[in-house]
Amino acid sequence: RWVLNHVPSNLPLNVASENVRNERNKRLLDTDWMMLLDRIPTDMQIEYRQALRDITNQIGFPYNVEWPVYDRASDSAAQD
Repeated sequence: RWVLNHVPSNLPLNVASENVRNERNKRLLDTDWMMLLDRIPTDMQIEYRQALRDITNQIGFPYNVEWPVYDRASDSAAQD
């Protein structure tokens, strides 16, 4: 599942890119717990974090970005 995000196209490219990268970095930071040494990340968690890292490779970047969504409820292999 993905969520489309539109960044105002009147922003300069460097500002729009920085805004998206900052949001990406926040989302990665929020999921760092998935990669702690005392746990084994699920395939869904690995794919979600990789999709975040690949945001800048999207065709619409930085003005039209599709954000990945991690749905813990549907990640049946997730550890508590």
